[in-house]
Amino acid sequence: MNSDIKKIIAAEWLKLKKRKTTWVVPLVIGLLCLVMFFGLDLASRRNWVGMPSGFYLASATISWIINAIVLVIVIATCFHISREFALGTIKSAWVRPLTRRSWYGGKILTIWAAMASLFLFAVLIIMALAAVRFGFTDLMEKDYLVHSRS
Repeated sequence: MNSDIKKIIAAEWLKLKKRKTTWVVPLVIGLLCLVMFFGLDLASRRNWVGMPSGFYLASATISWIINAIVLVIVIATCFHISREFALGTIKSAWVRPLTRRSWYGGKILTIWAAMASLFLFAVLIIMALAAVRFGFTDLMEKDYLVHSRS
């Protein structure tokens, strides 16, 4: 990896640590995971969707939360780049001895890493809820074993 990209990533992480939204967005995603999980739990217990099992609820909730996280990724990426233009800091970034390609690459890699960690955080919450609420038993589809517990 280019040393310019490493410098950009380090600077971007420093900026992200100082912003409130860096800490608020994971909390909102965590609450959204809870609401989606218990909503799907209620729906599955009333036989509206699927069956109440750990595997089903984990996969269904993850498939729903992916939509929310993709929306956050698009918005965060757009604002991550456009904020530099709005604040006027793009001029000082481009007069430094680094290429525009490394500047842009560092920005994109930073937001990608932040969103990947946000996705992993959401998956950990959902898997923990599914394990505590139902556990992971053998996953059966009629007489066919899809996934064993072990």
